[in-house]
Amino acid sequence: MIVSAWGRAESVGKVKTMRAHQAKKSRVRLWPLAQLVLLGACAPGAVIGLRPEYPPIGQLFGKTGYDFVAVDSLQPTFRWEAFPRKQDLAAAKEGVLGGLTAVTYDLQIWRAGYTVQYPAERVYAKQGLAETSYRIELPLAPATRYSWTVRARFLVNGEPRVTEWSMYEWEDARLRHPFEELFPSPRYFRFITPAQ
Repeated sequence: MIVSAWGRAESVGKVKTMRAHQAKKSRVRLWPLAQLVLLGACAPGAVIGLRPEYPPIGQLFGKTGYDFVAVDSLQPTFRWEAFPRKQDLAAAKEGVLGGLTAVTYDLQIWRAGYTVQYPAERVYAKQGLAETSYRIELPLAPATRYSWTVRARFLVNGEPRVTEWSMYEWEDARLRHPFEELFPSPRYFRFITPAQ
């Protein structure tokens, strides 16, 4: 059983990041080699942060490696779920998100690196988006692999907060990378642009 609620706030500059805490009950203790195997394991469809709607979720580790979902345009329209979500509203009943106002979204797009695992170069960033969809203004390069992520930015009792950047969830939350707030994550959602 996984239990999630918005809780602890961590400061990033003058903005606090709200993390979704997860408690996972398990009767099996994994030995170290199994933990190494799980480093790449991802539960199908499991995400941290806001769930993407388009491009849709691909599999982090498919049969041929990382799946990059094909988009229909060099200027795709990105869509994601709205904040606050059902689980956020449940946390708000407990007073955690009391006084929630001014929700906007931040979007980032990264060109995939040569190793494909890590985003190499941020090619697009937009803050303060009022809607849960956005069509980028400039065309991306054709037949190119990209990663993308989105987060919510909001006020709680007048204090600025952000959610975590959206990405695939590791099967075991203890195996998350400790520097994800500082560097782009290899778990951002992936897509590939059409040839023309």
